Order: sequence, then C-alpha cells, then structure tokens
Amino acid sequence: MGVRFELRGGPPGQAGESHLIEQAARCEALGFDAVWIAERSTRDGGMVPSALPACAAVLAATRSVRVVTGVLPLALHHPIRLAEDAATLDGIGQGRFELGVGLGSDAESQASWGVASDERAARFGEALDVVRRALRPGVLQFQGRYFQIAPVEVVPEPRTSGGPALWLGVRRVGAQRLAAAMGAGLLAPIGTDVSPYLEAFSEATPGAASETSDTTPVPRIAWLAQARDSEDPDAVVRRTVREHGPCEFVWTIGAEAGPQGVDALADRVLPLRDAGST
Repeated sequence: MGVRFELRGGPPGQAGESHLIEQAARCEALGFDAVWIAERSTRDGGMVPSALPACAAVLAATRSVRVVTGVLPLALHHPIRLAEDAATLDGIGQGRFELGVGLGSDAESQASWGVASDERAARFGEALDVVRRALRPGVLQFQGRYFQIAPVEVVPEPRTSGGPALWLGVRRVGAQRLAAAMGAGLLAPIGTDVSPYLEAFSEATPGAASETSDTTPVPRIAWLAQARDSEDPDAVVRRTVREHGPCEFVWTIGAEAGPQGVDALADRVLPLRDAGST
C-alpha cells in the first residue's frame, strides 16, 4: 500500500509544501510501503512543481519507506540531468528511490516550456531511451531527433544495478507494451485495461508466470485510486485483486490534509493488506 501526495490550493509554502515531509514520515510510521510524489509545473493549485528535491527531502527524513516520483512529465526533463539526479537519489535512499515517469496530462503547461503537443510522445520515448542507457555502466553517446549527446559517463554510478526501479504512468496500448518490454512497472488508474501490458510482459518473459525463483521478472502493477472516492476501499481492493491478482495500490491524498488525513487513510486501507487482500 502506498500514498501519492498531491499539493492543491493555498499560497505556496502555506499548504502542502510545509507538510509533505512530515506527512511522508507519518506514512512510514503507520506502515505504508511507499510514498509517491506527483509533479506538475506552472499551474496554480497544481501538484508539486519539482518532485525530485521533494523526494530527496523525504528520503532524508525516512528510513524504510520507498519513495517514488508519481510521475514526472518526462518531456520537461533533460534525460542526462534526470539520470544523474536519479542515481544520486538512489544513493541517498540506499536503494529506496524509484523513478516514475509519464507523458504528462497537462499539454497546455508543457507548451509553456516549449514542448509542442504533437511532439510530446516522440520526445518522451527518446528521453526514456536516453535515461535507461545513461543509468547503465560505461560511456553513453546518443544522436536522436531531440537529444544529441557527446560521449559522457553518468556519475555517480547508481547503487542499484541498472538504476532505480522504473515505473511508467501510461494508458495507451503501445505505451503499455513498451513498459512491459523494458521490464518497467505500470502505474494505472483503477479500472484501466492492462491486458496489453500483461500480454506484452508474457511475450517478453516467456515462462515467467510459471517460475518461482526470486530472480524471475514479474509484472508490476500499481493501481492509482483516489482516497476521497465514495466507494468502499475494501470493495475496490478485493475486486481488483480478484481480477488481476496481487498488486500494489497507491491512494492519492492532498498533503495539506494534515496528519488526520493520513491517519484516516491508514485506518481505511492498511487492514486490507494485513488481512491478506493484497
């Protein structure tokens, strides 16, 4: 069970930002497995405008909880800079940092950064390729449509072999298949048809479903749910597990909700994990 923080409303520094670290530490103390931090730039009342510094602060304030970007709009990040930041956070968190990226839902905001809406998908794919290559050992050289990179070796070397665990926040069939082909986890809203991801994962990892080795790759799905939804979380979890098997659930909450909001969420959803529902 994880918590995904959004910061909404209020003047900067007076709502979510001042509570985010405290809330993340509270999540760890209550027994949540992961803290996800959403990023969306330049929009009033939006999410964290820069998630990576927030992740660094949360990693420094915690000891066991996983910390995940959920998600970064990849088109707004230079892939070499992002790879270096991810490797640094991997070291700070001693392997607890995980990198979640996506296309980003706010095309208007990205246009203000000079990213044309009809280029977002291509830029996303190219940047993702560069990030993955940059996190591997050795010298990287890349010539693409959007990025031309002279020979460079990313430092520091990630603590985790191959770099932090990767998540893709995507829905389209082609993007789901891409996530599976590269062994990435899939972050998807509850109710999303994830059959393209599962089918592609099976094709890319034949026999994985029947293997029991700890080193055997397995599909990773994190279901994104709204903590404020009126539907009973027990029904949501049990239905999803029944349809898709064991998986992760990520409950979205506003950091400005205060300690009571996190405590209330824990009371609602953590017993479902402890009871063996997930």
